[in-house]
Formats: sequence, C-alpha cells, structure tokens
Amino acid sequence: MIARRLHEPDVPMLESGCHGKYDLDRDWLYQCYVVDKRTHGRIAAEAGVSQSAIERLTVAYGIPNRS
Repeated sequence: MIARRLHEPDVPMLESGCHGKYDLDRDWLYQCYVVDKRTHGRIAAEAGVSQSAIERLTVAYGIPNRS
C-alpha cells in the first residue's frame, strides 16, 4: 500500500540523493536552546524538523550541548 501511494502523482518526493532543506537561524536556535532552555525535541517540533536535525545544527553552529 505504501509503495503504491508513493507512485501517485500528488505525493511529493525528493530526488535520489537529496536531503530535505531547512533554514534555521543560529541566533534563534541559540535563544531557544541555551537561553530559554528548551529541549531539542521541543525545538524540532516547532520548526517542523527532526530532533536529530536540531542536534546536528547545534553542533554545526558551535552551540554547546547541555547534559
């Protein structure tokens, strides 16, 4: 059923080898995570991305992770 649905013309799909794109500002992410002390999961839910994407961005932006 899933394979059938994926081949329908109204289902958007990424081209092979492409990754989803998101543009999250470093200052916004710093404010949410460090200053407001929100979790990766809560930030991800608001931004509409995965928690692992937020975790990768904090590392890429040099934002220190909390324990």
